[in-house]
Order: sequence, then structure tokens, then C-alpha cells
Amino acid sequence: MNQAPAIVQVVLRRRIWRVTIDGAFCGDYRSERHAAESAEAAASTLRAQGRTVQILATDGVTPK
Repeated sequence: MNQAPAIVQVVLRRRIWRVTIDGAFCGDYRSERHAAESAEAAASTLRAQGRTVQILATDGVTPK
């Protein structure tokens, strides 16, 4: 049985970048770069645990 991929989401609201993992709060950031770095770090940790990860971003965020 395959586990559903973890969803790491980066969303801009009211000039604050919010990162969530599977809908749970992970962090708020004032810069797009810091939010993208946080999303990538979270994704890397999840991958190390054997999870598949999908990163969803809005407003021009381009996770590496």
C-alpha cells in the first residue's frame, strides 16, 4: 500500500509567506526566499523518512 504524498504548501497572504505541511502550520516568513528554503528543508526531511513530497507554491515561489 502506497502512502499519499506529503503536501508542502507555500502561500502568500497579506504580505506574509505561510508554509504548511499536510495542512498543518509550519511557519510564517516575511520573504519569499526564506519560505522557499523552509519548504525545501521540510521536503528534504520528509524524503529522508521515505515519504514522497509534492510542493505547491503560489505567487511566483519557485522551490529549488
